[in-house]
Amino acid sequence: MSTTNNRQPPHDVEVERALLGSMFLSPEAVELVLGIVRRDDFYRPAHGRVFEAMEYLRDRAAPIDQLSVADCLDFAGHLEAVGGRGYLLDLASAVPTTANVAHYAGVVRRLAALRALAVVGSAITTLALDEDDAARAVERAHEMLAPIGKHIAPAGPTGVLLQDVQSKRVTWLWPGRIPRGKLCILDGDPGLGKSTLALELAARVSVGDAMPGCTSGQQEPAGAVLLSAEDDLGDTIRPRLDAACADVSRIVALRMVPGIDGERPPVLPDDLHQLRAAIERVDAVLVVIDPLMAYLNGKTDAHRDQDVRTVLHRLARLAEETDAAVVCIRHLNKTSGVNPLYRGGGSIGIIGAARAGLIVARDPDDESRRVLASTKNNLSAESESASLAFHLETASNGSCRLVWQGPCDHSAADLLAVSANPEDRTVLGEAKDFIRDILAIGPVRATEVQAQAREGDISKRTLQRAKTDLGVESHRTNDAWWWALPAKVANDSPANGDGQRCQSWQSCESSHFNDADTASSLDSVDPSVPRVPSLGVGNLGDVDC
Repeated sequence: MSTTNNRQPPHDVEVERALLGSMFLSPEAVELVLGIVRRDDFYRPAHGRVFEAMEYLRDRAAPIDQLSVADCLDFAGHLEAVGGRGYLLDLASAVPTTANVAHYAGVVRRLAALRALAVVGSAITTLALDEDDAARAVERAHEMLAPIGKHIAPAGPTGVLLQDVQSKRVTWLWPGRIPRGKLCILDGDPGLGKSTLALELAARVSVGDAMPGCTSGQQEPAGAVLLSAEDDLGDTIRPRLDAACADVSRIVALRMVPGIDGERPPVLPDDLHQLRAAIERVDAVLVVIDPLMAYLNGKTDAHRDQDVRTVLHRLARLAEETDAAVVCIRHLNKTSGVNPLYRGGGSIGIIGAARAGLIVARDPDDESRRVLASTKNNLSAESESASLAFHLETASNGSCRLVWQGPCDHSAADLLAVSANPEDRTVLGEAKDFIRDILAIGPVRATEVQAQAREGDISKRTLQRAKTDLGVESHRTNDAWWWALPAKVANDSPANGDGQRCQSWQSCESSHFNDADTASSLDSVDPSVPRVPSLGVGNLGDVDC
């Protein structure tokens, strides 16, 4: 770790020894400390390894004493590195009581935060000297500082007392379908008009027209922001907006942003401050991201629940702060179950994070018609969002135009019910489709599979039957059970703690201790520093058709 004036990084080795010694004295002390301290909070690497061994034994309901910890470290090949059995005996005799264990834990955690702050402070200084864009520099500085706050106990009361929260009504961009200040997911197969539909809504927003089938809702002309990765601005997007009679002076396309090596498309969540600037430029009440998957940064796995929820949580905060409705477009996956919640591409966490969901599909009774149906709505009654039919036609400028045809009776489940395999219409078939989809990119933790199944109303019994029928394999590694499709179906391996794919189950299983040297440099802290590029937006009034 780099320091100024050759000063030592903040640490207290004796407090670390006392903390570990207290943990040897009682299981209660172990549970208390594990709720406060992490392995990489220790300044001495040896202390971090002893702590990890204790954590490992606790997770297996094994005794935590000098002999057990020594055997655990010896098995992992780290016993001599920590000082041998004699050092563990010294730790065990370092304190006579657990009375001060909470104090010791707080000191270790606080000093770890100060060491991290020293590193981040140096990085922020470098950033300020090298960065020309002040807004971008501040955004990156906030991102670097955010993880350090987790080291510090809250100074005031924890949480928000509900008596201090003012009740307010939900406001709607499209009553019953698209709420303001929230995320909405629009699903559908390619070529059915999702993008044209989104542009038609943007056109209505720009001139203040009411939404289809409504006499209320947003009426004043307002702005819209488009992130479109698949359609050209000049020959597709602008002509479609013109055909929909849009006021293109109110619509901004966030197409490319400057990067280190030249212009590049914006990515989420790195460029949320740029998206905010585009929203503010035209007072936008609608943001369209088409398609969502094209704008996730390289670190985000669209099929991993935790990854997508992290990104969408930040996107949802932006929607709330700007009061703009954010509509994210997805393609459907290739499964054929009838539960619409599983048909969108990527993790079920995507639709889980949204407050409303819509789907576009062909009308089963008329191949020339499309139907927009609701798949999810947490904020209004189902009756308020009846399905609507529409068709696409060629406008006078040669572009595609959407024409609404009024309400229809087909629900989202009706639209997806057609399947070549009768089993796919059953609950069991639906569960099989869910498992095939979630395990398509490789093994997934069993707890994550089960959690997503619960969100989709798949019972534990049905999930287990589907698992058995498909021959799903279960392996325990990295202190967790993983599910994987049989080798003949999928040859991928599970992700290890760093998010990289293991070459085999065995390599993952041994990584719990063998990664100890590289997984944590315990005498330093090296927070990741995401790169945030500068703003680049374009007004659709500046685009030639």
